Amino acid sequence: MTDAPESTTSAPAKKTRFRRWLLPASLVLNLLLVGIIAGSALSHWHGDRGPKDRRFGFGPLEHAVPQQAREKLGPVFERERANMRSAFRELRAARSDMHEAMLKQPYDPDAASRALEDVRDRSAAMQDVLHNLLLSINEKLTPEERRQFLDALERPLKKAPPGPKQ
Repeated sequence: MTDAPESTTSAPAKKTRFRRWLLPASLVLNLLLVGIIAGSALSHWHGDRGPKDRRFGFGPLEHAVPQQAREKLGPVFERERANMRSAFRELRAARSDMHEAMLKQPYDPDAASRALEDVRDRSAAMQDVLHNLLLSINEKLTPEERRQFLDALERPLKKAPPGPKQ
């Protein structure tokens, strides 16, 4: 009884075959990655920041407005854009300050508390801008458009949370 090899291909031959495809596969993946990054950079450079029906910079809020009502809401969005940008800018600065205060060594609990209060105040100011914007939007919509608008705003909230179902 002789011990015959179970396979006619040896391990070194398998490694050589694998390595032969490794370089082309790596090249294809790298080119794909470079294409994605370049496409993303070029789209931002050319100002393409999303669907063409979002013109005023209010993202999901603007997108929730029924298509037939968007034109009549243009002046409302235009009017509130400066307030929204200012509120976002202030909130972002407050969050940055809070981050620094929370990590500062030696830790100063009073400074951290003041920074957190500032974030709370800036968040409230942002809520005020959104409150006024929502009232202005609703004022211009028909009852059916208001229903469609609110349904579109609530749709993401109605999705089941990730995780096991009970």
